[in-house]
Formats: sequence, C-alpha cells, structure tokens
Amino acid sequence: MHPTIQLLAIGLLVGLAIGIAIHLVISRTTKARIRAQGYSAGSQARQPVIDELQHSVNEQALEITRLKGQRQNLASNHRIALDSITQDADARVKLFAQRCLSDHELLWVRRAIKQLEKAAEVHKFLGNTQRERDTNATREQLQALVSRLEQQEAAPTAPARNVRSVIVFGPKACGKTRNAARIAKALGLSKIVDDLQADPRPVELHDTLYLTNEDMSARTGGKAVMTYDEAMQHVAKQEAAA
Repeated sequence: MHPTIQLLAIGLLVGLAIGIAIHLVISRTTKARIRAQGYSAGSQARQPVIDELQHSVNEQALEITRLKGQRQNLASNHRIALDSITQDADARVKLFAQRCLSDHELLWVRRAIKQLEKAAEVHKFLGNTQRERDTNATREQLQALVSRLEQQEAAPTAPARNVRSVIVFGPKACGKTRNAARIAKALGLSKIVDDLQADPRPVELHDTLYLTNEDMSARTGGKAVMTYDEAMQHVAKQEAAA
C-alpha cells in the first residue's frame, strides 16, 4: 500500500479514537453532574422530614425530663407520707405495749402462735426456708409478748391510784396519739387507751387517759373530758414548770 494512504488511515484511526475518548469523558462528566444535582434535590426534599423528626425527638426529650421530675416529686411525697404513717404506727405500737390484753385477747394470741407454728412446719416441708424463718420470727415475737404480759399479771399489783380518768378528744390526725405520753404525764395518768369508740368496752374510772376522735362530753361517766387543745395547754404548763 502507498505510504500516503497508510498515513491517512492511521490519522483517521487516531482521530476516531480521540473522538471516542472525548465522548466518554463528556458523557461521564454529564452523568456525574446529573447525579450530583439529583443528590442535592433529594437532600433538599428530605430536609423537612429530617427537621420534623428532630423536632419530635426534642419534644420527646422534654416530655421525658418532665416525667422524671414528676416521678421524683411523687417519690418525695410518698416518702414524706410513709414517714408520717410510720411515726403514727410507732406511736400506736408504743401505746399498745403499755396496755394489758384481756383474757379473751390473750387466748386469740395463743391460738395465733399455734397456727404460726403449724405454718412454719408447712413451709419447712415445702422447702420455703425464708418464709419458715419469717413465720418463726413472728411466732417468737408473739410468744415473747405473751410471756411478758403473763409476768406482769403474776407480779404484785401496786395500790390503785385515785386519779380521775380523762377523755381527750380531737379531730383525726391532730396529734393525739403522737403526744399521748406527754398528755398523760401532764395530767398525772399512767395508763393510755387510744381510739376510744362511742360504745367501748368497760372503761376505767381512774388513772387512764382515753383518746378519741368523737366529742364525748355528754357521757363522762366519772371521767373528765377536754379537747386536744386544752390538753396541750396542760402539757405546755407542765413542761414549762419542769
């Protein structure tokens, strides 16, 4: 083949290759630009959704913070109420420890001790070790109470004090039980009976402080009657003079 024709053929092939290469570069550049524009448009379209989700997350975080605050307040109020109930229960237990049980009440306590003994045996048979220990502990406490009361009954009784009994009445939770010992001391009384009912069992005419929520002025029965405020005035005078 003539050299000129060869050069022309080679030139055409080189030009074709260069054209194809330029076309590929332009095509890739165009696709990349279109892809970038698509990403940008998609990002802009998603932005309102992202903002809404972020706003929802922030609101939920604020709600969680508010609920935590409420829970802490409720827990604090619960602790305060529990402390108050515990103090009142302790005061009532102390009052109960100061009084003697009747023969009928002692009989029921002894029956309860026997039932607890049987319950402990059942728990032991079933393998409930913790419940067996708890049941035995309760039974031992009741048995100790009965033994103490029996010793008190067997001990020589002191001469009866000729101090007139007093009924102190006031609204519920005014402080009668909490201050019962102070009131009894101020009035010179040694025995305390809490929560006297409108139709109580036989009551002592001497040396006993009765606490009640009801106004029993109409049924003194040989006992003085005063309000809780009047009783606390006696307490203030007695403690000021001491």
